[in-house]
Amino acid sequence: MDIRVDGYRSTPENWLYAQKVSPRDLPALGPAEQEVAEKLGLSSEDYARSQLAGDLTRGELSKRAERVGVLVTSWLRRHGTPGHVREVWFKTFEGKFRVGVEVSGKTVFCLIDEDVIEALLEVGSPQAERQLERLLDANFGLSEEAKAS
Repeated sequence: MDIRVDGYRSTPENWLYAQKVSPRDLPALGPAEQEVAEKLGLSSEDYARSQLAGDLTRGELSKRAERVGVLVTSWLRRHGTPGHVREVWFKTFEGKFRVGVEVSGKTVFCLIDEDVIEALLEVGSPQAERQLERLLDANFGLSEEAKAS
C-alpha cells in the first residue's frame, strides 16, 4: 500500500518539543530552505525548528494514513468486496484521506474526511463509524436494495 502525505503541519506537542531542542540538534537547512526562511521573515533557527516539528508530525500522519488503509481493507474483507487498497494519500490542506482501491483491474477513489477518522480512532464514535460505513458502501459496496434482490 502506497502511503503519501502532502502539505505540512505540526501537533502542539511536536511544536513544543522542537522549541526545546538544542540549536546544534536541529536539521541543517539547505540554500533553498534558507531562502524560504528569509522570504517568510524567519531566522534559520526558527525555520529549522518549524521543519523539525513538521517532520515529526509527518511520521505520525503517515501512520494515521496507513491506519485508514487498514480500516478500508478490513471493511472490504467483512463485506466480501473484491479489491485491495492500493494507496492512501492524506491531503492535509483539504483535511481528507484519498483512498484508492483496486477493484476488477480499475482503481476506484474515495475521499474520507479527517474529522470522521479522528472521531472514530480517538473516541470510538459510533456516528463516525456509521459515516465511514455509509461512505465505503456507497463507493465500494452494494446498496442495501441490491443486496436484497
